[in-house]
Amino acid sequence: MNITKPFQGFLIVFMKIVLTQALILTTFAVCSVASDLKGQEVLKSKISLKVNDREIRKVLSEIERKAEVTFTYSSAIVDVTREVSVDFKNEKLSDVLARILQPDITYEVRGNRIILKPVAAMASDAKPLIANEPASYFAVQVTGTITDENGEPLPGANILEKGTTNGTTSDVEGKFSLSVMGENSVLIFSFIGYTSQEIAVGTQTTFNIQLEPDTRTLSEVVVVGYGTVKKSDLTGAVSSVKSEDLTAYPAIDAMQALQGRAPGVNISATNGAPGSPLKVRIRGGTSINASSDPIFVVDGFVGGAMPPPEDIESIEVLKDASATAIYGSRGANGVIMVTTKRGKQGKPQISFNSSFSSQKEINRLDLLNADQFTDYITEARPGFQPAGYNTDWQDLIFRRGAVQNYQLSISGANDNVSYYLSGAYFDQKGVIINSAYDRFSVTSNVNVKASDKFNFGMNLFAQRSGTDGVRTQEGSGGLTPGVIASAFKFEPDQGIYNPDGTYTTA
Repeated sequence: MNITKPFQGFLIVFMKIVLTQALILTTFAVCSVASDLKGQEVLKSKISLKVNDREIRKVLSEIERKAEVTFTYSSAIVDVTREVSVDFKNEKLSDVLARILQPDITYEVRGNRIILKPVAAMASDAKPLIANEPASYFAVQVTGTITDENGEPLPGANILEKGTTNGTTSDVEGKFSLSVMGENSVLIFSFIGYTSQEIAVGTQTTFNIQLEPDTRTLSEVVVVGYGTVKKSDLTGAVSSVKSEDLTAYPAIDAMQALQGRAPGVNISATNGAPGSPLKVRIRGGTSINASSDPIFVVDGFVGGAMPPPEDIESIEVLKDASATAIYGSRGANGVIMVTTKRGKQGKPQISFNSSFSSQKEINRLDLLNADQFTDYITEARPGFQPAGYNTDWQDLIFRRGAVQNYQLSISGANDNVSYYLSGAYFDQKGVIINSAYDRFSVTSNVNVKASDKFNFGMNLFAQRSGTDGVRTQEGSGGLTPGVIASAFKFEPDQGIYNPDGTYTTA
């Protein structure tokens, strides 16, 4: 046979194309057979499962764990809330699926992935595959990049097809690729600390998503020794009290405002005198000879003075062993961490807070008057001669107390400077005459961003206080009685002054 050279060249090219196509078809056939064989092995795997009145979604999750498979389905197709009761003992996975799935739901196996779909979809020419495999069930391939508010990539962001378990995550460059069911699909983009976004696919195949910080979620943090963590992620025993709770009612200081608002923290007054210190116990009395007081950390300064409640943003109480891990032996009795207020972005904010309340003693004793006292004492001392007065000593020492508080602050921030300035005045007149306490304090928090690499700030707290005190407590053995005990003991027939003008001491 004589074949011209041009025809010989054509024949050689044609044979190469045929051989190449045959090789490709053989490769696909081998892969398909291998995939089918693996799918058959998956369906032959045996499991044991017993559940009563449990939702399909939970049953499928249990099967995934036992059979080491993954289900892909849409909640719009599969009624995942339907409850079933089953009891399988070493049965094939195919038999288990046949009994728990709805009659109109079938499945297709791709490797160790099982795709649930309507029976109609199985009867069509479409050959559904798993995500990222070309098929009509996952008809649209979408790609894109996820960034934060500054345009920086967000690695590990979640991309989920709404109503399904089909999803993926972004890589280190914030990029992702996902096959979805069609143009009617809706994608959910989410990342911890950022507001989730839902976007319909439509005809779009490329998405450049910029997630914004979720200020509500970010505000739910707890300050600890090493920084801040989300409260739900914190395993230690921590109580957190915010500013609005501390200023809910008038209080002498922040510790009194904390009273009853932090579980496990016992706060009690040593006495009722104005300005008297409060006793704070987090773990009870832990020492006989040493102090059982917790340490106070104000804006990171251990042992800092407590500012007024109006200047505090939050108080966190570390109650368990994590306090010692952070602060050593000083934290053995617990740690009370105080964060003061800072300027917030926006226009200057001027705030004025004031309160006024009155106080009255409780449980005043019903004592004898002069006549009753004379009748009583003459039985023991027949020659007793009354002094001729009728004095109610409780009326002379008690009065209606008053507490007033005033606080003025100005705050604000811009790109370079944030500031918070506050002045507070507190005044308390005790229920005992001549007892009083007053306090004036100034709080200043200023932060300046001088350049991209240089920041500086100043935290200033100054306080002046004064106390007018009277002895209200009994001394050791009752040798130095207080004014209240003296009022109970003084004889009502005595006057306030002696004839020479000096005070009576009977």
